[in-house]
Amino acid sequence: MSSVTIVGKSFKARVRKVGFPHISKSLKTEEKALAWIKTTEEAMEKSKFVDDRVINKKTFGELIDDYLVEVGREHEIGETKRFALLAIHRALGSERMEHMTSRRLIDYVKSRRAQGAGGTTINMDLGFIRSVLSHAKFTHSSIDVDMVKEPRAYMKNIRLRTKSKERDRRPTNDELAMLKAHFRNKKRQKIPMWDMMDFAILTAMRLGEVCRIVWADVNYADQTVIIRDRKDPVEKEGNDQVVPILDDAWAIMLAQPKTGERIFPYSAGSVSSIFPRATKACNVVDLHFHDLRHEGTSQLFEMGYGIQEVAVFTGHRDWSMLKRYVHLRAKDLHFDKNGNRRVRKTIAPELLLASAA
Repeated sequence: MSSVTIVGKSFKARVRKVGFPHISKSLKTEEKALAWIKTTEEAMEKSKFVDDRVINKKTFGELIDDYLVEVGREHEIGETKRFALLAIHRALGSERMEHMTSRRLIDYVKSRRAQGAGGTTINMDLGFIRSVLSHAKFTHSSIDVDMVKEPRAYMKNIRLRTKSKERDRRPTNDELAMLKAHFRNKKRQKIPMWDMMDFAILTAMRLGEVCRIVWADVNYADQTVIIRDRKDPVEKEGNDQVVPILDDAWAIMLAQPKTGERIFPYSAGSVSSIFPRATKACNVVDLHFHDLRHEGTSQLFEMGYGIQEVAVFTGHRDWSMLKRYVHLRAKDLHFDKNGNRRVRKTIAPELLLASAA
Protein backbone atom coordinates (compact mmCIF):
# COMPACT_ATOMS: atom_id res chain seq x y z
CA MET A 1 0.00 0.00 0.00
CA SER A 2 1.31 3.43 -0.90
CA SER A 3 1.51 6.25 1.62
CA VAL A 4 2.76 9.76 2.34
CA THR A 5 4.39 10.73 5.66
CA ILE A 6 5.85 14.00 6.89
CA VAL A 7 9.58 13.84 7.59
CA GLY A 8 10.92 17.16 8.80
CA LYS A 9 10.03 19.80 6.23
CA SER A 10 9.40 17.32 3.38
CA PHE A 11 6.82 14.70 2.45
CA LYS A 12 8.07 11.17 1.98
CA ALA A 13 6.10 9.20 -0.59
CA ARG A 14 6.27 5.40 -0.43
CA VAL A 15 5.05 3.00 -3.12
CA ARG A 16 4.45 -0.62 -2.21
CA LYS A 17 3.04 -2.80 -4.95
CA VAL A 18 3.12 -6.59 -5.25
CA GLY A 19 5.67 -7.73 -7.79
CA PHE A 20 7.70 -4.51 -7.66
CA PRO A 21 10.43 -3.22 -5.32
CA HIS A 22 9.35 -0.91 -2.52
CA ILE A 23 10.51 2.59 -3.37
CA SER A 24 10.28 6.01 -1.78
CA LYS A 25 10.98 9.63 -2.62
CA SER A 26 11.04 12.88 -0.63
CA LEU A 27 9.20 15.86 -2.12
CA LYS A 28 8.51 19.40 -0.96
CA THR A 29 4.69 19.27 -0.94
CA GLU A 30 2.03 16.66 -0.26
CA GLU A 31 0.50 17.32 -3.69
CA LYS A 32 3.78 16.50 -5.42
CA ALA A 33 4.20 13.39 -3.31
CA LEU A 34 0.71 12.13 -4.19
CA ALA A 35 1.29 12.93 -7.89
CA TRP A 36 4.55 10.99 -7.84
CA ILE A 37 2.82 7.98 -6.27
CA LYS A 38 0.09 8.07 -8.93
CA THR A 39 2.56 8.34 -11.82
CA THR A 40 4.73 5.55 -10.43
CA GLU A 41 1.81 3.18 -9.87
CA GLU A 42 0.49 3.85 -13.39
CA ALA A 43 3.92 3.07 -14.82
CA MET A 44 4.01 -0.19 -12.88
CA GLU A 45 0.59 -1.18 -14.15
CA LYS A 46 1.64 -0.47 -17.75
CA SER A 47 4.93 -2.35 -17.31
CA LYS A 48 6.86 0.86 -18.01
CA PHE A 49 8.35 1.22 -14.55
CA VAL A 50 12.15 1.20 -14.29
CA ASP A 51 13.86 1.16 -10.92
CA ASP A 52 16.79 3.55 -11.42
CA ARG A 53 18.41 2.31 -8.24
CA VAL A 54 19.33 -0.85 -10.14
CA ILE A 55 21.63 1.03 -12.50
CA ASN A 56 23.78 2.30 -9.62
CA LYS A 57 24.55 -1.29 -8.65
CA LYS A 58 25.65 -2.15 -12.18
CA THR A 59 29.22 -1.73 -13.36
CA PHE A 60 30.15 0.27 -16.41
CA GLY A 61 31.56 -2.95 -17.83
CA GLU A 62 28.08 -4.48 -17.75
CA LEU A 63 26.76 -1.50 -19.71
CA ILE A 64 29.50 -1.99 -22.30
CA ASP A 65 28.61 -5.69 -22.55
CA ASP A 66 24.93 -4.82 -23.04
CA TYR A 67 25.86 -2.30 -25.73
CA LEU A 68 28.05 -4.74 -27.65
CA VAL A 69 25.36 -7.43 -27.58
CA GLU A 70 22.23 -5.33 -28.21
CA VAL A 71 23.66 -2.83 -30.70
CA GLY A 72 25.84 -5.49 -32.31
CA ARG A 73 22.71 -7.56 -32.92
CA GLU A 74 21.29 -4.84 -35.16
CA HIS A 75 24.40 -3.83 -37.09
CA GLU A 76 28.09 -4.65 -37.18
CA ILE A 77 30.28 -2.67 -34.80
CA GLY A 78 33.52 -1.61 -36.47
CA GLU A 79 36.81 -3.18 -35.41
CA THR A 80 38.21 0.16 -34.21
CA LYS A 81 35.21 0.85 -31.99
CA ARG A 82 35.04 -2.70 -30.63
CA PHE A 83 38.76 -2.75 -29.84
CA ALA A 84 38.49 0.65 -28.09
CA LEU A 85 35.45 -0.45 -26.04
CA LEU A 86 37.27 -3.57 -24.89
CA ALA A 87 40.21 -1.40 -23.77
CA ILE A 88 37.81 0.96 -21.97
CA HIS A 89 36.22 -2.11 -20.37
CA ARG A 90 39.60 -3.06 -18.91
CA ALA A 91 40.14 0.44 -17.55
CA LEU A 92 36.65 1.36 -16.31
CA GLY A 93 34.68 -1.88 -16.39
CA SER A 94 34.83 -2.52 -12.64
CA GLU A 95 33.47 0.95 -11.74
CA ARG A 96 29.94 0.89 -10.31
CA MET A 97 27.68 3.36 -12.08
CA GLU A 98 27.19 5.37 -8.89
CA HIS A 99 30.90 6.19 -9.11
CA MET A 100 30.90 6.97 -12.85
CA THR A 101 31.06 10.76 -12.84
CA SER A 102 32.72 13.54 -14.81
CA ARG A 103 35.50 13.57 -12.23
CA ARG A 104 36.13 9.86 -12.75
CA LEU A 105 36.33 10.41 -16.50
CA ILE A 106 38.79 13.27 -16.02
CA ASP A 107 40.96 10.82 -14.07
CA TYR A 108 40.60 8.44 -17.02
CA VAL A 109 41.78 11.18 -19.41
CA LYS A 110 44.82 11.80 -17.20
CA SER A 111 45.66 8.09 -17.05
CA ARG A 112 45.39 7.75 -20.83
CA ARG A 113 47.72 10.71 -21.29
CA ALA A 114 50.20 9.09 -18.90
CA GLN A 115 50.04 5.95 -21.06
CA GLY A 116 51.02 8.05 -24.10
CA ALA A 117 47.62 8.29 -25.80
CA GLY A 118 47.06 11.40 -27.89
CA GLY A 119 44.17 13.83 -27.60
CA THR A 120 42.47 12.48 -30.71
CA THR A 121 42.44 8.93 -29.34
CA ILE A 122 41.23 10.03 -25.90
CA ASN A 123 38.47 12.16 -27.44
CA MET A 124 37.40 9.15 -29.50
CA ASP A 125 37.28 7.08 -26.30
CA LEU A 126 34.98 9.66 -24.70
CA GLY A 127 32.74 9.46 -27.76
CA PHE A 128 32.48 5.68 -27.40
CA ILE A 129 31.74 6.04 -23.67
CA ARG A 130 28.94 8.46 -24.53
CA SER A 131 27.52 5.94 -27.02
CA VAL A 132 27.32 3.33 -24.26
CA LEU A 133 25.68 5.80 -21.86
CA SER A 134 23.18 6.94 -24.51
CA HIS A 135 22.16 3.35 -25.18
CA ALA A 136 21.76 2.62 -21.44
CA LYS A 137 19.58 5.71 -20.99
CA PHE A 138 16.81 4.08 -23.06
CA THR A 139 16.13 1.78 -20.10
CA HIS A 140 17.60 3.76 -17.20
CA SER A 141 16.45 7.37 -17.22
CA SER A 142 18.86 8.44 -14.49
CA ILE A 143 21.92 7.85 -16.68
CA ASP A 144 23.95 11.06 -17.07
CA VAL A 145 24.89 11.08 -20.75
CA ASP A 146 26.49 14.51 -20.43
CA MET A 147 29.15 13.38 -17.96
CA VAL A 148 31.62 13.44 -20.88
CA LYS A 149 31.24 17.22 -21.32
CA GLU A 150 33.45 18.15 -18.38
CA PRO A 151 36.35 15.85 -19.43
CA ARG A 152 36.25 17.39 -22.91
CA ALA A 153 36.23 20.88 -21.39
CA TYR A 154 39.25 19.83 -19.33
CA MET A 155 41.05 18.65 -22.47
CA LYS A 156 40.30 21.97 -24.14
CA ASN A 157 41.52 23.88 -21.11
CA ILE A 158 44.91 22.14 -21.15
CA ARG A 159 45.06 22.69 -24.93
CA LEU A 160 45.10 19.00 -25.76
CA ARG A 161 44.50 18.57 -29.49
CA THR A 162 41.37 16.49 -30.09
CA LYS A 163 41.40 16.42 -33.88
CA SER A 164 43.91 14.53 -35.96
CA LYS A 165 46.42 16.64 -37.82
CA GLU A 166 45.83 16.53 -41.54
CA ARG A 167 48.66 14.75 -43.31
CA ASP A 168 50.20 16.09 -46.49
CA ARG A 169 52.73 13.30 -47.00
CA ARG A 170 53.10 12.16 -50.60
CA PRO A 171 55.61 9.53 -51.69
CA THR A 172 58.22 10.31 -54.32
CA ASN A 173 58.75 8.04 -57.32
CA ASP A 174 62.16 7.11 -55.87
CA GLU A 175 60.57 6.04 -52.60
CA LEU A 176 57.96 3.95 -54.40
CA ALA A 177 60.67 2.32 -56.54
CA MET A 178 62.78 1.47 -53.47
CA LEU A 179 59.85 -0.02 -51.59
CA LYS A 180 58.69 -2.17 -54.52
CA ALA A 181 62.25 -3.36 -55.16
CA HIS A 182 62.52 -4.25 -51.49
CA PHE A 183 59.37 -6.37 -51.63
CA ARG A 184 60.38 -8.09 -54.89
CA ASN A 185 63.78 -9.01 -53.50
CA LYS A 186 62.36 -10.69 -50.39
CA LYS A 187 62.46 -14.47 -50.80
CA ARG A 188 59.36 -15.19 -48.74
CA GLN A 189 57.19 -12.28 -49.85
CA LYS A 190 53.84 -13.95 -50.54
CA ILE A 191 51.78 -10.76 -50.86
CA PRO A 192 52.37 -8.85 -54.15
CA MET A 193 52.94 -5.56 -52.35
CA TRP A 194 54.22 -3.90 -55.54
CA ASP A 195 50.85 -4.48 -57.22
CA MET A 196 48.85 -3.54 -54.13
CA MET A 197 50.76 -0.26 -53.79
CA ASP A 198 50.18 0.71 -57.43
CA PHE A 199 46.55 -0.39 -57.29
CA ALA A 200 45.93 1.65 -54.12
CA ILE A 201 47.34 4.75 -55.80
CA LEU A 202 45.61 4.26 -59.13
CA THR A 203 42.19 3.64 -57.55
CA ALA A 204 42.52 5.87 -54.44
CA MET A 205 40.96 3.01 -52.46
CA ARG A 206 41.50 2.35 -48.78
CA LEU A 207 43.57 -0.71 -47.91
CA GLY A 208 40.52 -2.50 -46.47
CA GLU A 209 38.63 -1.88 -49.71
CA VAL A 210 41.48 -3.20 -51.85
CA CYS A 211 41.54 -6.41 -49.80
CA ARG A 212 37.74 -6.76 -49.85
CA ILE A 213 36.74 -6.42 -53.53
CA VAL A 214 35.73 -9.66 -55.26
CA TRP A 215 35.79 -10.98 -58.82
CA ALA A 216 32.01 -11.38 -58.81
CA ASP A 217 31.63 -7.60 -58.49
CA VAL A 218 33.76 -6.79 -61.53
CA ASN A 219 31.87 -5.38 -64.52
CA TYR A 220 34.10 -6.19 -67.50
CA ALA A 221 31.95 -4.27 -69.98
CA ASP A 222 31.96 -1.01 -68.00
CA GLN A 223 35.44 -1.49 -66.46
CA THR A 224 34.09 -0.93 -62.96
CA VAL A 225 33.95 -2.77 -59.65
CA ILE A 226 31.58 -2.62 -56.69
CA ILE A 227 33.02 -1.72 -53.29
CA ARG A 228 30.72 -3.26 -50.69
CA ASP A 229 29.88 -1.52 -47.39
CA ARG A 230 32.12 1.42 -48.14
CA LYS A 231 33.08 3.57 -45.17
CA ASP A 232 30.56 6.32 -44.49
CA PRO A 233 29.92 8.45 -41.37
CA VAL A 234 26.17 7.71 -41.51
CA GLU A 235 25.54 4.52 -43.48
CA LYS A 236 27.58 1.87 -41.67
CA GLU A 237 26.22 -0.99 -43.76
CA GLY A 238 24.86 -1.42 -47.26
CA ASN A 239 26.83 1.50 -48.65
CA ASP A 240 27.77 -0.27 -51.88
CA GLN A 241 29.38 1.89 -54.55
CA VAL A 242 30.29 1.29 -58.18
CA VAL A 243 33.70 2.81 -58.96
CA PRO A 244 35.63 3.12 -62.22
CA ILE A 245 38.95 1.32 -62.61
CA LEU A 246 41.33 3.24 -64.90
CA ASP A 247 43.40 1.41 -67.49
CA ASP A 248 46.63 0.94 -65.51
CA ALA A 249 44.76 -0.29 -62.44
CA TRP A 250 42.57 -2.51 -64.66
CA ALA A 251 45.68 -4.21 -66.05
CA ILE A 252 47.07 -4.84 -62.57
CA MET A 253 43.74 -6.23 -61.41
CA LEU A 254 43.33 -8.63 -64.34
CA ALA A 255 46.87 -9.90 -63.82
CA GLN A 256 46.00 -11.24 -60.37
CA PRO A 257 45.55 -15.04 -60.17
CA LYS A 258 41.96 -16.15 -59.59
CA THR A 259 42.65 -18.36 -56.59
CA GLY A 260 39.52 -17.38 -54.69
CA GLU A 261 36.59 -14.96 -54.63
CA ARG A 262 38.70 -11.94 -53.62
CA ILE A 263 40.94 -10.17 -56.11
CA PHE A 264 43.58 -9.43 -53.48
CA PRO A 265 42.99 -12.31 -51.01
CA TYR A 266 45.18 -10.90 -48.27
CA SER A 267 44.62 -9.56 -44.77
CA ALA A 268 44.64 -5.78 -44.42
CA GLY A 269 46.24 -6.32 -41.02
CA SER A 270 49.13 -8.25 -42.57
CA VAL A 271 49.74 -5.51 -45.14
CA SER A 272 49.58 -2.87 -42.41
CA SER A 273 52.30 -4.65 -40.46
CA ILE A 274 54.51 -5.44 -43.48
CA PHE A 275 54.52 -1.92 -44.95
CA PRO A 276 56.10 -0.02 -42.02
CA ARG A 277 58.84 -2.63 -41.73
CA ALA A 278 59.66 -2.03 -45.39
CA THR A 279 59.72 1.76 -45.00
CA LYS A 280 62.13 1.36 -42.10
CA ALA A 281 64.37 -0.97 -44.07
CA CYS A 282 64.42 1.47 -47.01
CA ASN A 283 64.89 4.57 -44.81
CA VAL A 284 61.61 6.01 -46.07
CA VAL A 285 60.51 8.33 -43.29
CA ASP A 286 56.92 8.89 -42.12
CA LEU A 287 55.07 7.11 -44.92
CA HIS A 288 51.90 5.13 -44.19
CA PHE A 289 50.05 2.85 -46.58
CA HIS A 290 47.01 5.14 -46.29
CA ASP A 291 49.14 7.93 -47.73
CA LEU A 292 48.88 6.09 -51.05
CA ARG A 293 45.16 6.95 -51.06
CA HIS A 294 46.11 10.59 -50.53
CA GLU A 295 48.57 10.30 -53.40
CA GLY A 296 46.01 8.70 -55.72
CA THR A 297 43.37 11.31 -54.91
CA SER A 298 45.80 14.15 -55.54
CA GLN A 299 46.86 12.59 -58.84
CA LEU A 300 43.23 12.42 -59.99
CA PHE A 301 42.95 16.17 -59.52
CA GLU A 302 46.28 16.67 -61.30
CA MET A 303 44.96 14.61 -64.21
CA GLY A 304 42.18 17.15 -64.63
CA TYR A 305 39.22 15.39 -62.98
CA GLY A 306 36.69 17.68 -61.29
CA ILE A 307 35.81 17.37 -57.63
CA GLN A 308 32.49 15.63 -58.36
CA GLU A 309 34.34 13.09 -60.57
CA VAL A 310 37.06 12.44 -57.99
CA ALA A 311 34.32 11.81 -55.41
CA VAL A 312 33.10 8.88 -57.55
CA PHE A 313 36.53 7.29 -57.15
CA THR A 314 37.04 8.07 -53.46
CA GLY A 315 33.46 7.64 -52.23
CA HIS A 316 33.25 11.03 -50.50
CA ARG A 317 29.65 12.27 -50.36
CA ASP A 318 30.69 15.48 -48.68
CA TRP A 319 32.90 17.11 -51.28
CA SER A 320 34.43 19.44 -48.70
CA MET A 321 36.04 16.37 -47.09
CA LEU A 322 38.13 15.87 -50.20
CA LYS A 323 40.29 18.86 -49.39
CA ARG A 324 42.17 16.88 -46.74
CA TYR A 325 43.24 14.39 -49.42
CA VAL A 326 44.39 16.97 -51.94
CA HIS A 327 48.03 17.89 -51.62
CA LEU A 328 49.00 19.38 -54.96
CA ARG A 329 52.67 20.07 -55.60
CA ALA A 330 53.56 23.58 -56.74
CA LYS A 331 55.80 22.21 -59.51
CA ASP A 332 52.81 20.38 -61.03
CA LEU A 333 50.77 23.55 -61.53
CA HIS A 334 52.61 24.82 -64.60
CA PHE A 335 51.30 25.22 -68.15
CA ASP A 336 53.08 24.35 -71.39
CA LYS A 337 53.60 26.75 -74.26
CA ASN A 338 50.18 25.86 -75.67
CA GLY A 339 48.43 26.80 -72.45
CA ASN A 340 47.71 23.23 -71.38
CA ARG A 341 48.25 22.00 -67.85
CA ARG A 342 51.31 19.83 -67.46
CA VAL A 343 50.30 16.86 -65.33
CA ARG A 344 52.22 13.86 -64.11
CA LYS A 345 51.17 10.40 -65.13
CA THR A 346 49.40 8.34 -62.50
CA ILE A 347 52.45 6.12 -62.07
CA ALA A 348 55.80 6.86 -63.64
CA PRO A 349 56.19 4.63 -66.76
CA GLU A 350 59.44 3.13 -65.50
CA LEU A 351 57.71 2.09 -62.27
CA LEU A 352 54.88 0.39 -64.13
CA LEU A 353 57.44 -1.48 -66.22
CA ALA A 354 59.16 -2.51 -63.02
CA SER A 355 55.86 -3.77 -61.61
CA ALA A 356 55.13 -5.76 -64.74
CA ALA A 357 58.56 -7.37 -64.70
